[in-house]
Amino acid sequence: MNILFSFILLFAIGLHANAKKVTLKEMDDESFKALKARFIEGSIENVVKNDKDPEPQVRSKEIAEFLGILPLGAQTPNNYIFDVIAVDSGKKVGTLWYMRIIEDDQTEGFLYDIRIFEEFQNKGYGTALLKIYEEKAKEFGAKKVRLHVFGHNQGAKKLYTREGFFLTGYNMAKNLK
Repeated sequence: MNILFSFILLFAIGLHANAKKVTLKEMDDESFKALKARFIEGSIENVVKNDKDPEPQVRSKEIAEFLGILPLGAQTPNNYIFDVIAVDSGKKVGTLWYMRIIEDDQTEGFLYDIRIFEEFQNKGYGTALLKIYEEKAKEFGAKKVRLHVFGHNQGAKKLYTREGFFLTGYNMAKNLK
């Protein structure tokens, strides 16, 4: 076996051995309330940053949108909302919220929120969580998964592109005077 091949094989084995593993835990009411607040506040911050709209206008729209998507909270059908637990430490490292969408006899998954808490970012948890999401979507018959990422979120765009997601369009805006 040549040296280059040996190095590549050992490197690949090392990457696999160091891969982070996560598991999903059904979210309780307290965690759901925290997710709701964090999701709404994060959406407001992102929309204000991207669209330059006034915060009070954005706030009412984002609250209404969240309640429209999850009218029954975590019990809303076709929505899957979890705490993300690191297998090695048992610590909660993030949250996951995705939806099953059936349209024209096609089933897709839509990733509403994937969040790895800041202290656990860039450690492989996000990549591991995306793999779990894809497997869960396959289990309910999805042939494709989708997500939205804000234009300024370069880290997320890099992760999603690396994991095989591709650009399907742009949302653009112009403020009128």
